[in-house]
Amino acid sequence: MLRNLIENALRHGAEGGEVVVRIYEDARLSVINQGPVVPVPQGLIKRFERGATRAEGSGLGLAIVSKILQQIDATLVLNSPASGRQDGFEATIRFPTA
Repeated sequence: MLRNLIENALRHGAEGGEVVVRIYEDARLSVINQGPVVPVPQGLIKRFERGATRAEGSGLGLAIVSKILQQIDATLVLNSPASGRQDGFEATIRFPTA
């Protein structure tokens, strides 16, 4: 699932743009890229949904990630613009805490 998020960030972000992976103490992990704002990012979780991009892909990456996370009681939250920025895309996994 992390591989899918990082590959999506690289593929759909700004060419040559930075991709940042952050791990938080409160059981969250975020993958953030640079690039244009994606309207209605939560809609990209549906199978075969793609944003306005020229990059190759079938629109399954985030659907696969979401399905895996459901099986471990974790959630996927998508934000665009990325938190604290005016651009970019952010995918955050919220893991269950013990």
